[in-house]
Amino acid sequence: MHRFIKYYARNPLRAVVLHLLKKRPMSGIDIMNEIERLSLGTWRPSPGAIYPLLRALEEEGIVTHRVENGKKVYRLTPEGQRQASVVGLVFPPLDLPDIVDIIESYVDYLYDYVSVNGPLPDDLAERLAGISQRLSQLVRGGEE
Repeated sequence: MHRFIKYYARNPLRAVVLHLLKKRPMSGIDIMNEIERLSLGTWRPSPGAIYPLLRALEEEGIVTHRVENGKKVYRLTPEGQRQASVVGLVFPPLDLPDIVDIIESYVDYLYDYVSVNGPLPDDLAERLAGISQRLSQLVRGGEE
């Protein structure tokens, strides 16, 4: 995963596009509009940045497209989903479903970690138990 983090740090637009396509299929102009919206109007990538990137992602087998209403609508392939999941672990969450996805990914990681390395250290197990209690309260609608 470290290799992916370094790669996306050098190419943040690629990471942003994968993260957006993980949410839903989009056309190039939809991606440009969404980036502008998320950056509160401070950044709108140019067509000269978005469309060559989408072509490259398609050549790499990370996205595919289908023409819908005259627009190319891009979707992640299974490989694209995998890469977008890695990006999601290091990319700031955009909304509540993102946050839940990230929590779920880390819980999956902890299960794998314990299966390989044995029980968690006591101090981390205690912290996680506290987090679990807080999440349970939150889900039930209570406050801390």
